[in-house]
Amino acid sequence: MIIGSLGATPDVQTTQRSYDSRSGTLNQSGTALEFVRQIARENGMHFWLSYKVKRDPLDLTGANLKIEEVGNFKSSPPRSDSALGALASALPVMLAPADGVVLRPQVGDDCGHNVSSFEVNADQERPTKATFAAIDLSSIKVQSNEARSKVAPMASGGSTLDKQQSDEHSMRPRAAGDPEDVQRRAEAALAEQAFNITAHGSTTFYMLRGLLLPHDIVSVERLGPEASVPFRVRKVTHVITPSDHYMDFELQTNARGSGR
Repeated sequence: MIIGSLGATPDVQTTQRSYDSRSGTLNQSGTALEFVRQIARENGMHFWLSYKVKRDPLDLTGANLKIEEVGNFKSSPPRSDSALGALASALPVMLAPADGVVLRPQVGDDCGHNVSSFEVNADQERPTKATFAAIDLSSIKVQSNEARSKVAPMASGGSTLDKQQSDEHSMRPRAAGDPEDVQRRAEAALAEQAFNITAHGSTTFYMLRGLLLPHDIVSVERLGPEASVPFRVRKVTHVITPSDHYMDFELQTNARGSGR
């Protein structure tokens, strides 16, 4: 309803939690955008805008372009519908499509590199477990529990954050709500924390022969077996000049490759 009221076409994935005004309330203290992002974050999803361009094939001037704004409220990377719960979350994520963008930071035998800079970093101090206590409203008793990320690695057979750590790190999420609410928020937070490998780089449209857009899944090649894995595009800064189209990007992934 909020997305539609803003003039965007909703593309919404079903959440695990069913919000019913007869049994609970959703309190909004910020803007509509902050509220939608909060609900997405607590359900292990993201909210972002994308655009579809429709051209009139009979108009060669491009004056009759129609742009459709789409409000995306869904998991990133794409996963099975989260209404299926933990079973769906454990299924493999959708890897980079075969015809998608491929980043090549190093020169190969068949062709050269297509980025001007590329740097990979890993943060292994992030939490992989959450411990919490919440009040069960039906019994008015405090329940203690723990949660772990259930999202599959983007790199098939790859090494996730929990396997990279020598010591397990834990967090304590916000405990407001019933145990089911807190469990869901904790799993969502851990799933996002699992994207501990980031990459920063720069390229141009001419070098890449393509565009990078937020939440796209791209492949990285020629960085060795550990770093040559699918990445999620977190953000891109586009600078368009009369002579070129520059892109500074940040990528994320939640697993190293299986090679050593």
